[in-house]
Amino acid sequence: MDSPTSECTESTCRICYEPGGVENLCNCTGSMAYVHEKCLQRWIHVSGRTSCELCHVKFNTEQKKFNIEERVIYVIDCMHVSLCLAVLVFILVVLLLV
Repeated sequence: MDSPTSECTESTCRICYEPGGVENLCNCTGSMAYVHEKCLQRWIHVSGRTSCELCHVKFNTEQKKFNIEERVIYVIDCMHVSLCLAVLVFILVVLLLV
């Protein structure tokens, strides 16, 4: 049986979709449970939320202050992920129609 630590390192972050170094910082389960603490801290700072939008539990992390440059970089990262997903969906639709 796998230990919780090995399960955690094989999971991906629900915010940036990158694997490794993720933790469960709320009461969510399954693939939505894991985030990088840094990603979650950025999300808390940008969104203003202090609790999980899925399970509504207050996040179990210390809040870090971000400067404006870090906020801009985070927003650009989010836009990059959204653009990549949109391109992927477009490609899939085109392939299905052909």
